[in-house]
Amino acid sequence: PLEPAFETFGANDGAIQQPRIEFMPAMTIQPRFLLANESGSELLQFQRDRLHLNWRGFASEEAYPRYPELRKRFERVLEVHREWAGELEAPVQPTQAELVYVNRIPLVDENKQPCGLSHLFPWLAGLQGLTENGAFQFRRKLYDETDQSVARLHFTLQYGTDERGQREAQLVFLVRGRPKEATQGNCLAMLDAGRKIIVYTFTTMTSETAHSLWEMQ
Repeated sequence: PLEPAFETFGANDGAIQQPRIEFMPAMTIQPRFLLANESGSELLQFQRDRLHLNWRGFASEEAYPRYPELRKRFERVLEVHREWAGELEAPVQPTQAELVYVNRIPLVDENKQPCGLSHLFPWLAGLQGLTENGAFQFRRKLYDETDQSVARLHFTLQYGTDERGQREAQLVFLVRGRPKEATQGNCLAMLDAGRKIIVYTFTTMTSETAHSLWEMQ
């Protein structure tokens, strides 16, 4: 199973994260079920404290259905889950809503030639030589209309070579937080807000050249 993930806020929010090791009895490990559609492009993950719907571009040649369509499918999954839990008389209490975008980006320019990171990510300009591999990450607090911390944006940029030896970057955006109220509607509203933040951040952190290369609309 995936480990519990909660966004909490307090005095030590900016503390440097330290590695940790955790031991637990085998009997406490709960199962995680993974259900894939026929093409493998969609994956439903279900465990005691999580319900995830994933779309995987690497699993098939299907076109990305885009967020509004995936949101409809996820809403239907939530409805089925709620009906099933109701039959079992098991209350559903949402604690966190999470939206993740994973982008695998070939490091090539408009002429399909290898390029540096700064060609696509201009804020990395000024580095000397060729960056072989590495990672850059940060997290930012997100606030509601009353200036209360309600969620975080997690950003990770990794770069190196893919399985074919071609240079690429992997860009991951994750927005996670506690819905204002523990309802399905509030969870979906938080996902909608997270998507706007991710799209805005993606656009502002990548170059105009990259937007043209990717034919962004």
